[in-house]
Amino acid sequence: MGTWIRVARLAALTFLVCHRDSALPVGFPALPVVQGNLPNADKVALGRRLFFDPRLSADQKVSCATCHAPGHAFADTKELSTGVLGKTGDRNTPSLLNVAFVPRLLWDGTVPNLEEQVRYPIRHPQEMDSTERKAVAFLKSDNQYPGLFDKAFSDPEITFQRFAEAIACFERTLIAANSPFDTYYFSGKRDAIPAAAVRGWGLFRGQAGCIRCHTFDRQHPFFTDFQFRNTGVRSEGPYYDAGYWMVTRNGEDRWKFRTPSLRNVAQTAPYMHAGNFKTLAEVVGYYDRGGTPNRLLDSRITPLHLQPDERLALIAFLESLTSVSFTSGLEP
Repeated sequence: MGTWIRVARLAALTFLVCHRDSALPVGFPALPVVQGNLPNADKVALGRRLFFDPRLSADQKVSCATCHAPGHAFADTKELSTGVLGKTGDRNTPSLLNVAFVPRLLWDGTVPNLEEQVRYPIRHPQEMDSTERKAVAFLKSDNQYPGLFDKAFSDPEITFQRFAEAIACFERTLIAANSPFDTYYFSGKRDAIPAAAVRGWGLFRGQAGCIRCHTFDRQHPFFTDFQFRNTGVRSEGPYYDAGYWMVTRNGEDRWKFRTPSLRNVAQTAPYMHAGNFKTLAEVVGYYDRGGTPNRLLDSRITPLHLQPDERLALIAFLESLTSVSFTSGLEP
């Protein structure tokens, strides 16, 4: 792997503090404004602390950061995430980077916003296996949280809604941009990425057709259309997962999952909602074969007939999407 990508990965572990007034990265739209949950520094700091606190789980060993690991681009290192008492979840945990811009959350789009998403892991029996009531009781009994809530909300009352709002504010600071590819594309520096990555960018837009789902242009910089697609991954058999159908109950939506962003994708293995691909080479190979046939497979997925050097070029391009820095937070 080239020196430039090693430097990018190292720099991505340099953790910065993000404030609401900080300039957004080149090429990024304005952060969405969430009425009723405007951020402030104290609310973000509280959310950061809650994000890393395992005491909110039933066995006091699992925090949000257990599955959304900062050193792994806020994704999980495991195929399927592990919750309380070592229970294995049903899906791979996706990255939280740039989650502020995602219109519907979770792989199947079940949750409409980050404030609601926070409720999901707290309640889930395979994740934190607690309740909103227990979470609030713990926060009220702690000798530090009441004061922190008072600072964040200018009011001492602790509610689960405020708990969720604080974590959501922290998560909206997790912005990944300024990758080598961004320097190449937005700043016009043609030597910012290697020749193989430039060739891969051409394949991405052309023969491979990845851009049809992983949308990218100056108005859409996230390498996703945020839509739900049937890619054939574990659509039948012992790992059956109905996906977006769980939300719509429309038979045509069976086995569809949200198209993930490709930003920092080189850091977020294993891949897919099932976590069944360990490397980018496996992912590229899967799509090159045309996925796994099923009666509802997305029509965009067909065999690509790429040559070995073309596969490597695509991977080089994907590696160029690793941000040289992203805002985040380490455990206090």
